[in-house]
Amino acid sequence: QKMEPNFIPPSGAFASVVAEVEPVGEDLCRRFRPQLNCDFEVVVYKKNPNLVNAFQTIRSNGRPLVVFSQGLIEHARNEDELAFVLGHEMAHHLEGHLYQQYHTARSGAERFGGLISFVGASDRLGTWIATIAGYDALRGAAFFMCMSDPADQLLGTHPPNQARVETVRKAIADLPSS
Repeated sequence: QKMEPNFIPPSGAFASVVAEVEPVGEDLCRRFRPQLNCDFEVVVYKKNPNLVNAFQTIRSNGRPLVVFSQGLIEHARNEDELAFVLGHEMAHHLEGHLYQQYHTARSGAERFGGLISFVGASDRLGTWIATIAGYDALRGAAFFMCMSDPADQLLGTHPPNQARVETVRKAIADLPSS
């Protein structure tokens, strides 16, 4: 599929992170969510260099797409942070959050608390993906502390940063041995 003009492939240290983390996320997806398309594509959004964001969506052909802004890559202090954010975004797909949000919004019954619980699950699964790929997820979760705290925003869809870091601590302790 042709790449959109504002997307570029990962490069440098981020390409190395993608090469390590993507196979882990795809493997977990195939093992535990075989009904999903598990062939992730990771791209960099280059148009707005001040944007610090990452998100997961689905291409029209059903392929899961993870988009990192160039600003987020530059803002990250280490590869652990990049790996953690990538694992978190891949986890959104494995947990089916995009579909759940779509159906919830369509029904007109969106509950913000429900979205927050989605993110908690994604932090946990994202921790496992990053850790299995060989990264320090707790060091990666420090990225949250560089961002504005969602608890400071009215009706934010993410839990407070400190709660997210605590979720990561617990997820590391609960990591199943394979």
